[in-house]
Amino acid sequence: SGRRSRRSHAGGVPHVARTESGRAPADGRYDYIIVGGGPAGSALARLLSDDPDKDVLLLEAGFGSQASLGGAGRPGVQVEGAAPLTLFDIPSMWADVANHRAHHWDEAGVLVAKVLGGCGVHNAMLYVRALPQDFDRWNLPGWSADMAMRLYKSIEAFDGPRGEDAWHGYDGLLTTSRPEIFDEVGEAFLNAAEEYGMPVREDFNEPGRRSGAGVYHFNIKDGVRHSAARAFLAPVVDFGGPAGGYNKARPNLHVVLGATVNQILLEEAQDASGAATKATAVGVEYRIHPDPLEVDRGTAKKHKDRVAMLRQGGGAEVILTAGALNTPKLLMASGIGDEPYLKSMGIETVVNSPNVGRNLQDHPAVGITFDRKTDGSPPPFASGKDMSLAEYSAAVIASMAKHGETSNGVEKYDDAQRAAPALGRLAAAQRLRSRTAENVTFGEFGSAGLTTGAFLRSEAVALEERTKRVAIERGIDAEDKPALEALSDELEQTDVTAADLLASAEGLPDMQVTVFRMLNEPHLVKIADVQNVNLKDIALITVALLRPEGRLRVFLDPENPMHGKVRILPEVGDNPGATLYPDAHLNRKAERDLLYHLLLTEHDRKSLTRGVTLTRKMLQGDALRDIVGKEVWPGPGYGNVPDGNAGLDDWVMANVYTNSHWCGTAAMGAATDSVLDPRMRVRGVAGLRVADAAAIPIIPNGNVHSTVLLMATRAAELIKADADQR
Repeated sequence: SGRRSRRSHAGGVPHVARTESGRAPADGRYDYIIVGGGPAGSALARLLSDDPDKDVLLLEAGFGSQASLGGAGRPGVQVEGAAPLTLFDIPSMWADVANHRAHHWDEAGVLVAKVLGGCGVHNAMLYVRALPQDFDRWNLPGWSADMAMRLYKSIEAFDGPRGEDAWHGYDGLLTTSRPEIFDEVGEAFLNAAEEYGMPVREDFNEPGRRSGAGVYHFNIKDGVRHSAARAFLAPVVDFGGPAGGYNKARPNLHVVLGATVNQILLEEAQDASGAATKATAVGVEYRIHPDPLEVDRGTAKKHKDRVAMLRQGGGAEVILTAGALNTPKLLMASGIGDEPYLKSMGIETVVNSPNVGRNLQDHPAVGITFDRKTDGSPPPFASGKDMSLAEYSAAVIASMAKHGETSNGVEKYDDAQRAAPALGRLAAAQRLRSRTAENVTFGEFGSAGLTTGAFLRSEAVALEERTKRVAIERGIDAEDKPALEALSDELEQTDVTAADLLASAEGLPDMQVTVFRMLNEPHLVKIADVQNVNLKDIALITVALLRPEGRLRVFLDPENPMHGKVRILPEVGDNPGATLYPDAHLNRKAERDLLYHLLLTEHDRKSLTRGVTLTRKMLQGDALRDIVGKEVWPGPGYGNVPDGNAGLDDWVMANVYTNSHWCGTAAMGAATDSVLDPRMRVRGVAGLRVADAAAIPIIPNGNVHSTVLLMATRAAELIKADADQR
């Protein structure tokens, strides 16, 4: 029947405000309402609006971020001398952005972005896929390693010669690239890993090659952060200002910024007997917040509550992509959650779903720091040259022009450019390590400040598996716990080899090591500032658990369940609403300290402690001797080799931090008590789906950003398939 008619505008050109792209359809109703403009929401909005006969609304609580995402000209994000780029665009500034409270949700101890693009515009840009075994562990119909490989490749535009390998995607929207420059500390770390007996990997995403040390891939294109929002959303929105040649807004995609959703509007039907039947999502209620630009001008209006409604029939849906902290909050605020808990919060239960907010997972980490042998300047790059900000900006603009952004903003290279390595791109890690200065195009500003890391099996896991193996060899009964403990104590005194650390029985590493050329990890920067540490004089190595036992839970604010911030804590007793908060007025530091302290189980603590010990061992060779000096954190007084772990356990418990890789709080499952079914639909509610990290049942083996995009891409497939069947 063709497109539905839309509002007309003078001269045929719609007026577009800086906080809004596109317009509501003429009937004021939508086929899809997406809540949350982070990586998942941005990708999903693009994919669903690819159908011109579907009207899509994307609501984001924050405001503009990157220049192409409404950030140009916004207060607090401009960089003098780099216009039109913003802080969110420049890769080297990610730690500064990640600590910018004005662009965060006000949650204690976590860094969760509140801007268009979400955490995808302030993370470290690492692109690490989940492993095939991760999907095996999910054990869900329709989710497999083959499915994941297909979707990952559909997302990716690998920035290397086409056909270089079979596991990269080349025709997607999101750029994945090797580092443009290779820092001295990172190169020395790879040499140290080789000295220790570790293999060095060219590509952590190559099937079967995750374990070992190697070089990360990044979401950086033309020297600029290529966030999911920039890749998927920017080409089809228009927030005004110097957007850099992007298209006008898609007529069927309406994006509203500064819009915080209060609750999902649910309609409860009744059968002939008057009993309630399955609820249906019919829309959302949201609050418009004043634009900071208007606040600065003194023209800001008060908060305004609005309603957005779905069209009836035809497979219309509300899709939550608000992240693993705010998605369960929205479900609970809408009456979907654990009934006793909701009652304690004064919320009427629509659907009793006891696992909403539970199963919260992260990759807890600690940081080991070393004095860097330096004259006070940033560490030099093993290849490359430093550039001024003005030179960097000019290089970015020239590179974008050279690589041909098309008029509609979809950035693609032609086949001829893909057939040969583009300027500054590499075929292998070995070539990267021998690059010359002439090949560098973007200098320090185009780098995240890290290039290398390692995926290993921690000594704790290695010891457990060695104990099992030797117990079988010696005929020790698997139920004889005293004998097994004695054997474990015996084996703990023997050296663990590099081979022991490369693969667990499940083929999954459980520890990730990341090397920073200076202290610019955002969770640790604040600590350094307090201690008056010169960040440029410190090299940092972080150790993170990839398969933690610890689980937390998202709670509502007991004083303001609907509009207050979420609380992240373990469960207490049978009625957490009554017992969790003896003091509901915990200050931010106390709440953060409590969160960090409760991240780890005893098993997690042991694994992380031994991970620190292992990392110290790897760094004892000659490779790093001329680069780094004495250890600063935790320092020689904490279980330094060969003195064992004296005091190191306590240091780990006191200094563990969240990675903000949150997931799992509205998890898919085959069981009827899971929040979602395997098609990502909320059980007990028609027309409501979750398509973000909250839906992930078990945290993946590595940085979660790539898997969040996989969740959104899979959701788009499922939504379209389900609509076609109606």
